[in-house]
Amino acid sequence: MVNEVNKLIFNTLIDANAVMFPGVGTIYICRTAAKMNGSRVLPSHYAVEFSSAMDAISLVTIIERCSSVSNVDAEDIYRRWLDKVYIDKSLIIKGVGRLNNKSFVVDDSFNQVINNGFQPLDITLRKKGVMKWVVCFIVLLLLGTVSYIYLNLNNDAAVSKTDDVVADIVAEVSEENMDVVDVEDTTIQQDVEPLVATHEEVTQEELLPWYSASDIRHWVVVGSYSTEQNAGYAVDDIIKRDSTAQCSVFMLGKMYAVAVYGSADREDCERYMRAHKSEYKQAWIHTPKRFK
Repeated sequence: MVNEVNKLIFNTLIDANAVMFPGVGTIYICRTAAKMNGSRVLPSHYAVEFSSAMDAISLVTIIERCSSVSNVDAEDIYRRWLDKVYIDKSLIIKGVGRLNNKSFVVDDSFNQVINNGFQPLDITLRKKGVMKWVVCFIVLLLLGTVSYIYLNLNNDAAVSKTDDVVADIVAEVSEENMDVVDVEDTTIQQDVEPLVATHEEVTQEELLPWYSASDIRHWVVVGSYSTEQNAGYAVDDIIKRDSTAQCSVFMLGKMYAVAVYGSADREDCERYMRAHKSEYKQAWIHTPKRFK
């Protein structure tokens, strides 16, 4: 039982980036910024952190969905698992890491999985070389400034000459008493029609369901199920509560995930979750690793 729950935690962290342990807190995967360490650059990479306040999908919910058991049974499995892995004030998740006094130490094997074995880069800085590039940059900046001023002066002169020519043309037209207000209505209509057609095309595209887009990178997932049939039941339940909901079922590892929204922009998904927080309390954003 302990190993199976550990595997659920492992898979959920990979797919959803966070797991909440009731009564303990949340462990989540985050991306660190690149930083210098002496003469070496530690590139940006993924790390596992702990938060006592962050909200995420509960391990009880994960057990309930993946094992097709009741919520009461899932809570019982969680409590029994916690009793076995909470040793000497440390939460030990084999294959993932150890939580000790709100500090999470990730296992080397799990670190390799989420980072594909990143290696620090050795960099040798030479003072003379740096000074040479600084001088070159200053020279290029000065040349660019001079060129910009010269081009602006020439452009002002060209504009002045153009204004004089336009004035001469206007004067000639006035002298010849040319009638310039006779414009046929058909010409105006031809110019307007393409704009109206384009607007109608955009409106039709906006009416298409979100999952028809080809550039989706982030999905708002409300649940994952062990069978396609259970996922279908979940979709039916969502549509019964909200007939306007648009659901999509896709494979998430070995599970069938139900998504209610997706977008190329993660902020769009976050706005959707905030707007539908009361409807989908356990929703989370799934972003495949290739898009992170």
